[in-house]
Amino acid sequence: MYDAKKETLKRELRGHSVCLTTDTWTSCQNINYMVVTAHFIDSGWNMHKRVLNFCVVPNHTGNTIGKILESCLINWNLDRVLTISVDNASVNKVSIEYLQKKMSGWPRKPLFDGKFMHVRCLAHIVNIIVRSSLHIMDRSVASIRNAVRYVRSSGQRLDVIKLCAEKEILDCSKVCVLDVPTRWNSTFIMLDTALELKKAFDRMADVEDAKYRSYFDEEDDLDEELNEAENIKAARHSRKMVGPPVESNWEKAAVFVKFLNVFYDVTVEVSAQLKPTTNKVFHDIVTIREELDHLFHKPIDNQSTESDKILFGMTDKMRNKFKKYFGSIEDINQLFFAALVLDPRYKLKNVKRVCEMYLAMDSVEIKKKSDELKQLVLTLCDI
Repeated sequence: MYDAKKETLKRELRGHSVCLTTDTWTSCQNINYMVVTAHFIDSGWNMHKRVLNFCVVPNHTGNTIGKILESCLINWNLDRVLTISVDNASVNKVSIEYLQKKMSGWPRKPLFDGKFMHVRCLAHIVNIIVRSSLHIMDRSVASIRNAVRYVRSSGQRLDVIKLCAEKEILDCSKVCVLDVPTRWNSTFIMLDTALELKKAFDRMADVEDAKYRSYFDEEDDLDEELNEAENIKAARHSRKMVGPPVESNWEKAAVFVKFLNVFYDVTVEVSAQLKPTTNKVFHDIVTIREELDHLFHKPIDNQSTESDKILFGMTDKMRNKFKKYFGSIEDINQLFFAALVLDPRYKLKNVKRVCEMYLAMDSVEIKKKSDELKQLVLTLCDI
């Protein structure tokens, strides 16, 4: 059955241009894994996603990943690969370059000679940009995280926080969720939920749970998700648990959630699996840039609040990281623009308008860009 299904899928893939995604990770048993997924649109304009390979790999080096991708393509008789989406690890650049070099010698050349093959995952880049500023919020986030960890540690404590929410007459049916410290969007969700339950946490600290405050006198297990340097730095200070959260911690968390709502929305949007997202990427990148520029140019003076200063510090670091990935319009994979033009709501005029109004490009640059983009779309229609 497997062989028959594989042959059927091979024949189907053979008639389409395919976009791949791949990722590698290490399990808690210290075993390296890699997955390769194909995405394509059939003749009826239906989107499909198929896992082509899931395997153990010896290591995460660029050449190793490139060789496994090459073997996978040969095994499935795939040569019409338009893009390969990967996270922003440096090894992935090496793996894509290896694959481009190998495919250039195949009888059937890759689409556009592999020029647009490398697609960096926007959700991963947003994660990197946001995390570059999170250390400014370290103590506030840690205090709320520890409070949530306390509540999540037993069913009885969860019942206490629910009881506190009822007594405070909070219109919130959410349950506290603990974040994954290396994924800022999970931290965002944790803080957003905790903020809605703030009064319940305060009541638990003051009235309902005598063990709550004593919990923070315990020694803190340094987070295994954080790197060694951060752990060493933390170890120099008291190992006492950070918290419980005080009013200033809640205020900073509220600033964090309000500011990063745009970034969270972008992450959710580009992570959709059942609908195309490529046509939205350019607008999402411009939206992030506008948000950062607006806050960065907001004046900071003696009348500025502590929240204003926190926002400015976060924005400054995030702008620098943003420019590393999207400092120029040419840093964006040009197929994102083609997808935008093919969206009947926008077309070519929308790209010109965005370049003029939001990217402050002059008429000569816009004309050059629009001509290049028009030629790219025409070429795509011919392949």
